Amino acid sequence: MTILMRLTRIMLVLLGLAGLGFGVSLAWPMLLAVPQAGWSFPGWLIVGPFAHDGLIAPLVGVFGLLVVGRLPQAWRAPVTAGAAASGVLLLLSVPHLWRAFAPNHYPGLDDRDYPAGLLIALAVVWAVALAVGLVRALRSPVMRTVTNDDVRRVFDAMAGRYDRTMAISERLLLPGSRDWAVGQARGQVVEIAVGTGLNLPLYPADVTVVGVELSEEMLDLARRKVADHDLAERVELRLGDVQALDLPDASADTVVSTFTMCTIPDPAAAMREAYRVLRPGGRFVLAEHGPSTCPVLGPLLRLAERFTVRFAADHLTRDPRPLLEEAGFDIESVSRARQGISFRVLAVRPE
Repeated sequence: MTILMRLTRIMLVLLGLAGLGFGVSLAWPMLLAVPQAGWSFPGWLIVGPFAHDGLIAPLVGVFGLLVVGRLPQAWRAPVTAGAAASGVLLLLSVPHLWRAFAPNHYPGLDDRDYPAGLLIALAVVWAVALAVGLVRALRSPVMRTVTNDDVRRVFDAMAGRYDRTMAISERLLLPGSRDWAVGQARGQVVEIAVGTGLNLPLYPADVTVVGVELSEEMLDLARRKVADHDLAERVELRLGDVQALDLPDASADTVVSTFTMCTIPDPAAAMREAYRVLRPGGRFVLAEHGPSTCPVLGPLLRLAERFTVRFAADHLTRDPRPLLEEAGFDIESVSRARQGISFRVLAVRPE
């Protein structure tokens, strides 16, 4: 973080703390005075929060404290600058706003056009801030590093709604991918990141499955599906890390991954583990999402990825093919759909 960035954020924090007590002390008398001031209701709604320096200061300070620090690195400087500029504009606008909405108290001074100009100025400030943030985000190759703890926290929190969310996503972007992946399974199957067990009822009756999952909450839902569909004899579920599988070498005929590589912190390690546990000639079946071939959608997904990685541990544009080749697999087939977002990959461990 640059010195200017640090000074700006310190200014926001000090502004909020200094103004908080003063603003609160003035807020109550002002609210009591509103009915006697003759202000119109819409005018009071606009001016009320900004009617004194002490009331705008906490808002700007709280924004600096709570919002800016959670943004991806590329957005912090422009958004902080936008917040600081907005605070200065609003502070300088206080007397004009008073005259705009209470002209009877200021004979000869009519600033009724001022609010529109203020809104235009604020719009310009934020348009510039967001444009700068967008350029910085698209040019920056650095994203937050995801850990197992991040993944566990995200999926523990969303376990209860995961099936509904995935049903919508698959219908729109990945139709038929899950059925295709399960249909490729043969013999002894290892499913990495088994999640809530959406695949388990779909497997052919002649395969056995070991499902590994990092999130206890997700695994609990998978266990319910095993019980509900009477799958206990051919499905074993384990709590574990797919980047370090607790399985012997060359013990599986098929490894299945459906929409999981996007959230694994080290997908290369997961690929190596899949290679290790597969017998020679065994299959690695992947149904994933990845970078779009669309020239418009591709950059938008890369931009959105800055936020999905930070808040959902989800990499939207991971391409599984280079990772498979690095792990030693031979890629037999790749098919893509939905502007290139949907991947169906069949890879084989060489004999």
